[in-house]
Formats: sequence, C-alpha cells, structure tokens
Amino acid sequence: MQRELSIFIDESGNEDLPQGVRLFTNAHYIVALVFHDQAININPYITKLEESIDTLSGIAPVEASWAIHSAPLIRGDEIFNQIAMKRRRQLFDAMLNFMHCCGLAGVKARSINVDKRLYCSTPKGGSNYLNKNAIRDAVANHLTNFIRENREYFSNFQQIKIYYDFGQRNLGSIIHDVFEQELSASIVLFKAHVKPENYKLFQAADMVCTLSLLNLKLSENLLTNSDKTFFKGKKAKTEDKLAVEFNKVHSMFVLPTPSPTGYYQEPL
Repeated sequence: MQRELSIFIDESGNEDLPQGVRLFTNAHYIVALVFHDQAININPYITKLEESIDTLSGIAPVEASWAIHSAPLIRGDEIFNQIAMKRRRQLFDAMLNFMHCCGLAGVKARSINVDKRLYCSTPKGGSNYLNKNAIRDAVANHLTNFIRENREYFSNFQQIKIYYDFGQRNLGSIIHDVFEQELSASIVLFKAHVKPENYKLFQAADMVCTLSLLNLKLSENLLTNSDKTFFKGKKAKTEDKLAVEFNKVHSMFVLPTPSPTGYYQEPL
C-alpha cells in the first residue's frame, strides 16, 4: 500500500533588522516542520482539541472556524482580545496536549533557527545592513542537510505532500527548491494557500515556532512582560512553568539548544 507523508511548514520572524536589548527583537528567523505519516490516525486527538476549542473559546461552534495562533494567544491580541487569561491558558494547554498525544502516536516536529544578528553589518559611514540572501541560504542549507541526514526515512514514502502558506513567498521558494532538488519530483506535491484553521498540524507548526522562540528568550533572559504574565503560575516561577509546558511536547520534538545558528538536528 502506498505510504503518504504530510509535512506542515510554518515560519516566525521576518527580514527586518534586529532591534532592542541585545538586538533580540527580530533577532531570530524560525522555520518549523511537522511530519505526519498518514498511516497514523490522529482523528481522536483532533476531535478532542476541537471540543476544547468550542468549550473554551466562548464562541459558538458554528463561528469557531479559527486557528489557535499561539503568539497572539499569549499576548491577548487579535481574536483573543476578548477571551479571559484563564481561558487563553487553557486553549494553549489544549494545543500542547494535542501535540503531546500526536507525538506519542508518532507525529514528529523539528525546527530551524537562524540568528539574524550573525548576518548584520555596519559599513563604514553607513547604517546597519542585513544580508537577507545569506539568511535565505542558511535556511536552505539547514533544510538540505536535514533531508540528506534523514533520506532513509523519506524513502519510505511514495508521496510527500508539503503544506505551507503561499503568502510566505521567500520560504515557499526555498521549500520548492530544496525538496525538488533533494527528493524525487514525482513524489512531492506542494499544497500552498493553506488556511491554518483547516489543519490542526499546521497550527502545531505555529506552536513549534513559538516554543522555540520562548526557549531562546529564556536562554537570554529576555522574556517579555506578556510572556511572564501568561506563564506565571500561582506558586511556580515563570521559568518553571515554561519548563512544564516544554515537557508536554517533548514526545514530538526536542527544543533546540541555543547555538551560533540555533539549529537543532536529530534524526526523525
């Protein structure tokens, strides 16, 4: 029987110059990938997550066709600005529990982080400059190496569908170039124009980006006030609360250890 792999890819960050304390604001460009072997049935976990969303969002189920977008969820922005903090935390935990169950079932995730501060320069007499082409090359190189080191895993599948947001044009170009070069074009099918609300694992990829960035913030002691408020427990410190949250999704992926490139590599 033909085996199919779905890969959900999301990004966090942009091509703006790093700013703020220790240039941490906009310092990181993160790409998250979630891998779902379609032989693994995650429908029960999706149903449970959707029930949690209907219960906790305060929005009627018929209107609840929105995604758990983790960064605005933490800040209380956008569609989450009318949802109480307690419920927002419960929605966050519901997504983490979904990811934990998927991870135990065999769904995997990995992240790539490029520290843009390594690609900044200030020409004599000029203003700060960000080498955007070098950043794109770094992402492409990391992704290429990842595929090559996991070629045996990818060879198990006769079709690979890659889901991403077509609005992410630079990332989309990298995805096409690398996957078409490294894998047989006949088995790769690209699914652009993805609506996050239609794919829970695309929302999981968004969460991987957020968790990776939170881990990097922790490493540099630069959590924002929004982060601290959202993760502050009644008795536990913010850092301890975050450690608990990270452990919930350990079954799916291992958070990247901060390094010069921030890239975490582990076989699938």
